Amino acid sequence: MEKRRLIWSFSAYMLVGLVMAGLVTFTSCNDDDDEEPEATTLAGVYRMTEAITTTDIVDVEDSVIIPSGSNVTAIMAGGIFGASPCDNPVNSAVDMAEDGKLYFVCTGSESDKNGVDAGSWSESSDLSTLTLTLNQTVVPPTGFVLSIENVSLTGAVINGTISGVPMPNTLLGAIPGFEDINFPIIQLVGAEIEFTAVPEPF
Repeated sequence: MEKRRLIWSFSAYMLVGLVMAGLVTFTSCNDDDDEEPEATTLAGVYRMTEAITTTDIVDVEDSVIIPSGSNVTAIMAGGIFGASPCDNPVNSAVDMAEDGKLYFVCTGSESDKNGVDAGSWSESSDLSTLTLTLNQTVVPPTGFVLSIENVSLTGAVINGTISGVPMPNTLLGAIPGFEDINFPIIQLVGAEIEFTAVPEPF
């Protein structure tokens, strides 16, 4: 009798153990299902929302005019997207199409305007590098390759760093308060930049 009770108790413990194991497995599967899938591409329409200098902007005498750490979003957007068809720079965005083509487009109230063929774009397999190959139409006379390193994608926001983007003196001289400053013809400025996706319809 004692032996039979021992076997029954052992069987009951085994059954409880199996049920618990099943619950743990089921819970684990559900936890996996709740995780958001990782992005496989950076393709989309983005607006530059922040640019912070990592190098100084200087005049022809190497005097610092805009120090490293400054917010130069408007200046940087004007330098990169100066050929945008938008009347208002705030509406400018870059369309990285899934076929690898790159366009400058308008959002908001100017979204009905035709986009400008700006060249092409590519991404590394691990999405850590984004390359914008701007053609001579948008960056005359030869175009420019803008490489964005240390890329991270968080939700709808791309963050990264650029080691150098050309800032012509004509662009810097057009900034209110800088009209009388003599800048180098071209200077390369490093920055940490942020792009935010524009939801469709944009």
